[in-house]
Amino acid sequence: MFLSILYIIIKIITLIKLLIKYVVINFNIVNFIIKFTSVYMEYFAEKLKKIISKEGLSASKFAEKIGVQRSSVSHILSGRNKPSLDFVLKIYKSIENIDLEWLLSENESHLEQTPPYSSEFDSINQEEKNTKTENNIDRIVIFFNNGSFKTYNN
Repeated sequence: MFLSILYIIIKIITLIKLLIKYVVINFNIVNFIIKFTSVYMEYFAEKLKKIISKEGLSASKFAEKIGVQRSSVSHILSGRNKPSLDFVLKIYKSIENIDLEWLLSENESHLEQTPPYSSEFDSINQEEKNTKTENNIDRIVIFFNNGSFKTYNN
């Protein structure tokens, strides 16, 4: 009888530990998402201002060019709303040769740059491609649930 009560108490303590761990992990994830979203949105609005400026358009003409309502651009610029994926993709499709990595990057140092357009980086990208060496697959190892594995050599 005593052992069964002790066993139940140990199980309850284990479940409480797991629950605490779960709550802490989820709390950290939620905090990260909130922090990332607020920081990213701040940078996105600044980048959007730079794009509009570089294109030489007003916010309403820019909205017309990418096919969204003027209020959408205004709300994003003011920080009231966050851009949707659809909004970002409309910018990418409507603005010729815009660098999507720059647009989506959360890096603050990107704010100091003018919006890079793909053509500006073609020579740099080509040099990077030329300097990379080709990697060949030497072997593939597959691990199975039962602890065994199989190796395939080239």
